[in-house]
Amino acid sequence: MSTLILMLKIFSLGFLSFLILVFNGYGLTRLLLPRHFEGYALLIMPLVGYAFLVTMATFLGWAGLGTEDYFWVPLILALFISISIRPFRKDNRPIISFPSELGYPLAVAAIVFFISLIPLLVTGQLTTIGYNGDGVFTSLLAKYLQSHGLAVPTVSFDKPYT
Repeated sequence: MSTLILMLKIFSLGFLSFLILVFNGYGLTRLLLPRHFEGYALLIMPLVGYAFLVTMATFLGWAGLGTEDYFWVPLILALFISISIRPFRKDNRPIISFPSELGYPLAVAAIVFFISLIPLLVTGQLTTIGYNGDGVFTSLLAKYLQSHGLAVPTVSFDKPYT
């Protein structure tokens, strides 16, 4: 896999994750954030969205429902919350505004984020980077087993359990 394709995958995955978190946090942020903090709403929305998704995943787990099968439940609930907050807001100002004093800190954060992606580009995989090698070990083991599968044992019909 070329480095450019891997970079595009990493950046698109990060951007999609950010959009999902903002989508899930938009309604609750719009409803609960005081007006004098509305300039920082774009920074708060992903955190609220993450808290919302964790809470919904916990409730789905308690109900015995797998999040792989019911991933759409938090998304529909977040959409319902975003649509239903309209009557509670008195003004029609957009909540997503960008204060000018956040320009430099966000630029520094973006540079640090892109620098922190360099180890992912070096390993060539989307995995955990750190002292624990479980992510690298299990992904490499899975790749190896996919290409070098175990041989199917020969089973005779007269002795199937030997």
